[in-house]
Amino acid sequence: MTSHADSNRPPLLLALSGGGYRAVLFHVGALWRLNEIGELRALTHVSSVSGGSIVAGILAARWDQLAFDSSGIARRFGEQIVEPLLRLTDHSLDWPAILLGVLPFASAAGVIARSYRRHLVGDKTIGDLPVRPKFVFNATNLQTGAGWSFEREGMGDSSVGFVRDGSVPIATAIAASSAFPPFLSPLKLSLGRAGWEPPRQSSWMTPYSDLALQVRPIPRDKLQGFRKRVYLIDGGVADNLGLAALWKTEGELLISDGGAVSAHCVSPHMNWVGQLRRVLSLIHDQPSRLRADTAISRFAEHDQRGTKSVTQSPRGDGAYWKMHWPPESHTDVPVVALDEAKIRKLSEIPTRLLAMNEDTKLRLINWGYVAANRSLPYLARLWLPRGASVFKEELPYRAAGF
Repeated sequence: MTSHADSNRPPLLLALSGGGYRAVLFHVGALWRLNEIGELRALTHVSSVSGGSIVAGILAARWDQLAFDSSGIARRFGEQIVEPLLRLTDHSLDWPAILLGVLPFASAAGVIARSYRRHLVGDKTIGDLPVRPKFVFNATNLQTGAGWSFEREGMGDSSVGFVRDGSVPIATAIAASSAFPPFLSPLKLSLGRAGWEPPRQSSWMTPYSDLALQVRPIPRDKLQGFRKRVYLIDGGVADNLGLAALWKTEGELLISDGGAVSAHCVSPHMNWVGQLRRVLSLIHDQPSRLRADTAISRFAEHDQRGTKSVTQSPRGDGAYWKMHWPPESHTDVPVVALDEAKIRKLSEIPTRLLAMNEDTKLRLINWGYVAANRSLPYLARLWLPRGASVFKEELPYRAAGF
């Protein structure tokens, strides 16, 4: 039940980035901290991409089993969220899916979807998603470049339209969102007989608005060809932070960025293949960096004015934390000691669905916990009534450290 105090709070929006298993465990640590201070229960929107969708998927599927107490803390968070994801990351999913995907009548994306169903979400469909928070799983339409979203009401994008169908498995939505090209993609949806609605003209889809995705309209007489079968790939291709679906939504915005950044390379490859890989990596980094910097500048503007900008996004305050050093650190918060070299090593873990050893998994959770904890005090609503003592750091796994 929503209290009077809760009804007066602004919406709380969370974006979970891509980044393979590295991002999955980093996000787990961030959610752990949000839960400890009662903010997990307060979430109104969760938008996710790729690795972030793995976390969002189990969070959505098990939301009603978290056992929130009167203070808003999920007492079964460890049992329902942390432990299943630790078990999942014991298993490599990408290379077995690639090998099985070459068999007739099989696909790597389909194999991945079955793994998510078996390990995380069972047979639940997007129609089973909670009403609150609103979960949005983001993929990319390979045919048009538009951001394709799966929501409780259905699925679609700004180019081909929207289908009101809640029967799609959550596992399929996660697989589409994490179908990294070219080996784990595409995920094919046959929708020729679906009842299509016209493309939605949501405020975040307006042309050249706040770094939103730019998509060419499809002529009306050609729409049916694009609707017969939809080919979806990793949502990170269009927006690796999962911000586009939240960008024009009123409220406080939290961004958990577990994505990679291309490392420096003194002697880049001169051959075509090596150059292409390097260039694609550099190109992939830039949209996320631009969106993150734009969001941070909005947060700073809100802090300076003490109110939302009239000319800019309706969103007000927010916080951003990332995988990479240096961490955000509020000067008054009691913190644990960090080792820059060890944090850098964690951030350089490849973006794969590749099994990890126990020590690495626990250190990633610890780092996500600390990165979120050091950014959350910049959210004025959290800092002002509570003060520094609330943000004292107690690592989830002390023995693992960093």
